[in-house]
Amino acid sequence: MATLTTNLTEREDAFVELLCEGLSPGDAASGAGYPARSYIGLLQSPRVSRRVEWRMRSVIRNELAPKAIRLLGRILDDESASPKVRVQAARFLLERAGYVAPRAQIQEAAEKSISAMTAEELASLVEKLEQERASRAKDVSAPNAQAMPGQAIGQAA
Repeated sequence: MATLTTNLTEREDAFVELLCEGLSPGDAASGAGYPARSYIGLLQSPRVSRRVEWRMRSVIRNELAPKAIRLLGRILDDESASPKVRVQAARFLLERAGYVAPRAQIQEAAEKSISAMTAEELASLVEKLEQERASRAKDVSAPNAQAMPGQAIGQAA
């Protein structure tokens, strides 16, 4: 990104630098030679607010992002870190590098609208979906439970 060509006064520039170094707006204003409460007007100035935004992006891009990447690399290599944390670091780094997980393959039946399917295709889809649902079902009945006629399982005798 090219440098910002908007000229600020020395005090405005000092305010921006102090603010971007982490001082509170009031302390940055005081440090730049302004009354502490004047930070409101400074931040409302389009020239100053654009410079603050530009400077913050510059700090993130040039200082903080490289630190964050190095930290994630150390976590990734740290065998004492939990596997979950290491996987999260790896996933984050890969995503930021542009490597994304491939999307699930769309099946042919899903490509065709239901209204365009034949009766046989619909029956096949229903059967497939019922099998899929059955494979996901969990048995919640009590082991060896038997109900007396007219009595629900789990009801006292």
